[in-house]
Amino acid sequence: MGDNNIRHADDVAEMLRHNSTITNFVLSENNFSDKDAALLAQVIEAHPSLTEVDLSSNNFGSTGGLHLRRMISESTNLVELNLSWNKIRGEGAVAVAEAIRDNVGMKIIHLEWNGFDRQSGAKLAEAVAQNRTLTQLNLYSNRIDSQSFLAICQALKDNDNLQTLKIGKNCITEEAAAAALDLLKTYPELKIETIDLSDLIFSAALAEKVKEVKEIHEDFNFIYGYTDSYGKRKLKSYDVVDEALTFFKQYMAENNIDLVTFFQEMDDDGSMAVSYDEFREGLKVMKIPLTPLQVDQLIAALDMDGDGDIDFGELVIGAEEHSH
Repeated sequence: MGDNNIRHADDVAEMLRHNSTITNFVLSENNFSDKDAALLAQVIEAHPSLTEVDLSSNNFGSTGGLHLRRMISESTNLVELNLSWNKIRGEGAVAVAEAIRDNVGMKIIHLEWNGFDRQSGAKLAEAVAQNRTLTQLNLYSNRIDSQSFLAICQALKDNDNLQTLKIGKNCITEEAAAAALDLLKTYPELKIETIDLSDLIFSAALAEKVKEVKEIHEDFNFIYGYTDSYGKRKLKSYDVVDEALTFFKQYMAENNIDLVTFFQEMDDDGSMAVSYDEFREGLKVMKIPLTPLQVDQLIAALDMDGDGDIDFGELVIGAEEHSH
């Protein structure tokens, strides 16, 4: 029922009351208001089977967030909730964050493109510290500042379940990103697999911090830089490739490795060509601090003939063409 501009939720609520078997319900882009949020929250909370609900791209504001609080905190069936592209802010954002803290079943929640700020960010940090079921939290493009980001990273020390935190396109400085990485190095165990700061552009110096964390927590990914994350025109990919090759060359220089030696380490059969997976594994084994985005675009740039393999010649030519 998404993208129907329904505007009033009365009939939808009535339908949900009489359909007890539906598990996945999409109500995005319907111009629902705060008043509708109150009605929908009541029936969703009481529904015996709903596990996934999409309420994105509506007009829920601060009051809507207050109405949704009880539904989020009390629901035991909901596994995934999408509240992205609304206008939830202020006390409504605080209420949603507190509800996430108290929920005991939800695994994935989308809050991107709302108005979560320092105050609600502090409550989200509490939620990360106390919630024991959430595995994915998307806060992309809100008003999260450096202080809130660091508070959330501090909370990761006590969290054993969160795997992915998407928090790009917020007001997070490079200094805060570096401080967060220093903090993560001190944790003896790190359960989170990915912190995604997409569309935040930092200097090459941060890569050394990422490398230091990966030496301790080798499966950890810290993403930042250019993406096509919200359907806009992608920024030129050569920027990402240049940055990736800069890190690559720095690693080889620091470790006194030439291109031939690097390639031979990956080329088990001596064919002078490696698959994408072999190239990725080689970068991982050598602990070259590249993000998944950088690796993907580097592979795309190096495979000049598009045959699915990276030849030694392609690596040499690519390194030369993208040299500064």
